[in-house]
Amino acid sequence: MVNLIGKHSKHAKYLGELRREQRQEKREKGLRRRNRTRYGVNTDVRDRALQAFWAMHVEAMNWSGMGVREYAAAMYFTPRPARSLALVLRNRRRK
Repeated sequence: MVNLIGKHSKHAKYLGELRREQRQEKREKGLRRRNRTRYGVNTDVRDRALQAFWAMHVEAMNWSGMGVREYAAAMYFTPRPARSLALVLRNRRRK
């Protein structure tokens, strides 16, 4: 096609731009399809399980009378989950 039309013709530029747009649309369509949920609504099972997990630990910590660091050490949490537990506590106090 380049041989017949030439590299720098308006039509060749138009075709190149059209191909780029089609590739971009195809990529976006694939991303939308990938993000779609199976049942039409997001079930958030993982989020609810995580929230229940931390709620259980917050309640256990409150009943034990320990602070966040002491409880985290007793549960053998690494520093990262201990920070998550502290964030959960802060968010609960704000509400």
